[in-house]
Amino acid sequence: MGEAARFSNVFAPVFKKAAETATEEKKLLLDRIEKLREQRVEIDDELEKLQEQMTSLEEAITLGLTHAARDAGLRLDLNRPVNGNSPGGRVGTGATVSAEAIRAVLTKVPDDKKSAMTFGSIRKTVSLSDDKLVASALKRLVSIDKIKTVGERRAKRYYIGP
Repeated sequence: MGEAARFSNVFAPVFKKAAETATEEKKLLLDRIEKLREQRVEIDDELEKLQEQMTSLEEAITLGLTHAARDAGLRLDLNRPVNGNSPGGRVGTGATVSAEAIRAVLTKVPDDKKSAMTFGSIRKTVSLSDDKLVASALKRLVSIDKIKTVGERRAKRYYIGP
C-alpha cells in the first residue's frame, strides 16, 4: 500500500466527520433562514395592517376637519392637490397584485446580490398563473424598497438587499 493510500485511510474518518458536521450546520442555517423569512412575512403583514389603520385614521381626521370647517362657515377642500395637478396620482393599467402574490414572489427572491435572479428564473420558481402578476409584484416590491435590482432591462436581476 502506497504512502498516500495509507494517509487517506487514516484521515478518512476525520474527513467524513467534518463533512457530516458541515452538512448538519448547513441544514441548521437553512432552517434558520426559512424561519427568518417567515417572520419577515409576518412583520410585513403587520406593517400592512398598521398602514391601513393609519390611512383610515388620516381619512377620519380629514373628514372631521372638513365638517368642522363647514360648521365654522369655511370652505375646506382637502382633496385638491397643492401643486394644481389632478388628484389620484398615477393612472396605470397594470395587474392588481394581491398580498399572496407579493408574498409568493418575495419568498423566492434571493437574499444576496451574488445570487440575484432574473425575472424568468423567479417566474419559473413562483407558482402564479400569470406572468403579469409576477412582474407587477416585482415592480411593487422594488417601488417600496423591499427588493433591489442590479443590471438593466433584460439583464436585470432581483435580490433582497440591505
